[in-house]
Amino acid sequence: MAYLPDQGEAYTEGDEFVDGSEVRYARRGGEFDQAEMLEVDESEPVVVEESLEDGEEAELYDDDEDDESAGGLSRPRSDAAGALAGQGQPRTRRVAKYRYNIPDGIKNFLLYFQRQVRERNVYEIHSVYEVSWNKFTEKFFKSTPWPGVESIIPIVGEDPLFLTLYKELYFRHIYSKIGPTLNNRIESWRTYQELFNYILNSPSPVELDLPNLWVWDIIDEFIYQYQSACQNRTKPRAKFHADERRILSENPEVWSTHGVLHYLTALVAKSGIIGTLEREAKGSAAAAAGEGGDEFSKHSLYKMLGYFSIIGLVRVHCMMCDYNLALRTLDPIDLTHKRGLFTRVTACHITLYYYLGFTYLMMRRYVDAIKTFTTILLYISRTKQYHTRSYQYESMIKKAEQMYGLLAIAVALCPQRIDENIHQVLREKYGERMTRMQRGDETAFSETFMFCCPKFVNPSPPDYTVDPPVNSQANETLQTQLRLFMQEVRQQVCIPIVRSYLKLYSTISIPKLAMFLEADDADTRGDSDAVRAYLACFKHKTHNLVWAGSSTTTAATHNNNNNANATVGSTPVSSGKVLSSSDVDFYVDGADMVHILDSKVVRRYGEFFIRNVNKFEEILKDIKSNTATAAIAAAAPSSSASSSSTQPTATAAIAAAAPSSSASSSSTQ
Repeated sequence: MAYLPDQGEAYTEGDEFVDGSEVRYARRGGEFDQAEMLEVDESEPVVVEESLEDGEEAELYDDDEDDESAGGLSRPRSDAAGALAGQGQPRTRRVAKYRYNIPDGIKNFLLYFQRQVRERNVYEIHSVYEVSWNKFTEKFFKSTPWPGVESIIPIVGEDPLFLTLYKELYFRHIYSKIGPTLNNRIESWRTYQELFNYILNSPSPVELDLPNLWVWDIIDEFIYQYQSACQNRTKPRAKFHADERRILSENPEVWSTHGVLHYLTALVAKSGIIGTLEREAKGSAAAAAGEGGDEFSKHSLYKMLGYFSIIGLVRVHCMMCDYNLALRTLDPIDLTHKRGLFTRVTACHITLYYYLGFTYLMMRRYVDAIKTFTTILLYISRTKQYHTRSYQYESMIKKAEQMYGLLAIAVALCPQRIDENIHQVLREKYGERMTRMQRGDETAFSETFMFCCPKFVNPSPPDYTVDPPVNSQANETLQTQLRLFMQEVRQQVCIPIVRSYLKLYSTISIPKLAMFLEADDADTRGDSDAVRAYLACFKHKTHNLVWAGSSTTTAATHNNNNNANATVGSTPVSSGKVLSSSDVDFYVDGADMVHILDSKVVRRYGEFFIRNVNKFEEILKDIKSNTATAAIAAAAPSSSASSSSTQPTATAAIAAAAPSSSASSSSTQ
């Protein structure tokens, strides 16, 4: 499939593509004419027909049906190409081009956008990026791409930095609304290369300031497009054209795993963010004053790029199924800090906790996974009403649905007490499926896992020199992770059954326990060794690493802190102590007697009272505000009524006084 020329050009008969193929006809509407020039309205696609080389496949389009994903172009018609070729007619392919008559509103918007970037006005850039760009997209470019770079150069001039930022938004819009072609993927990769090389290769901090939301979206979109490219490489053979394989084999660096990890790691190193976080964790006065480190670590853009790149690396390692490395990458970040940098962008906050919780789940650290999901779901439930107008609201809600599913899996495998509000929502969403999972239904586990897990990638590209490409099986990584997860689930199927019997006794013999279990599992019938294996499995699976959380010291030790008990640092999220997650503990003596320890779950009333006190305060505030509103509303009519009643009274007094005065005057006469 040949490279296509950049959008934003007008074509006439005889013009040539980048690869030299001739434009034979140009179409507007439904007719084909040998037009000298096509005047096209803004963002209206022009379909041109190019000649095909021998051996290339032709795609002719049916004019009766429109494909929204292709910007209103017609859909391919399967058998027409061979029929026309057999009749001796020239073999051609129709492709879409866009030529824009850019409205004055878009021109003024681009000039204003460029001026704010040059002036480094972060507040206005944030408004333009989050509000204005999305409004113009919905109004003018909902199903078509924005004007190409060549089309806006006459407007904004040769400004390499602004044009690079514009191209980043341009390709992101194509990925989101239209669907990228192979050419789009390659050009988007080169755009990120230009941007990151400009930031990394500068001897001094670049003169650029961007809002935190845009900085996060750059890292997030960079990883998303890498994920999309990896999935595109493993698509079925029928959709893999020979020209695509040739282009990909000639450009192995495009969206390579090594290149993506290189840029993310380089951004972390350039920013010096790890050293900055270590100084902040120690609570030093220099860190509080912003001292220490080089000039790059003090620059806001480098600091936030490095910080978000750490979270991006966690996501990449998780997609490549390296969960241990993902946790160790996150060690420098203090998750106990309520005002950590990750809380400044809601999408970053949710992404961090999603991948952290999933990593804990796959490493069999169910207690930590439950705490992680519960924490972020409480945060989403309390703040989602403030993000209803955000363009990321739908993705935030979808991610919350996935985390509820993962929480259901973790609670089914490791029963724990969770927040009442989260437990109620969990029962509403996954009540029936949780019941099936507690009974050991493997289908319920696999369905929930498939819906809630991240999109895994194969880090190694396929071999494009063979047909079909080697190592290009779609969903191979997903099936591998699902198989390993279901293997873990099967090993824990016996735990709820054994636990239910152990809670009924203080001592029970292994033969008697085997007799109880034989009704549930025929393999344990009269087999004491199988019961001992079940008990050993119970002990092993209910003991796992649990993160210790933050470490606190008093002010006597750290005089630099003003608080009496200040959080000095947080233990790494990859660390932990081996603790039992079950409310049942036991041991087996030499006489094959199982002794169950009398362990009672300590009910925690503090959280219950705190939660209800907060609810009571909210109710009081509502009552007071409603009472004040009602008093004001009641006072307004009474005051108006009193003023209106006063006026008739005065009028009546004047009218009554008038006759008396006239009578007195007449009597005087």
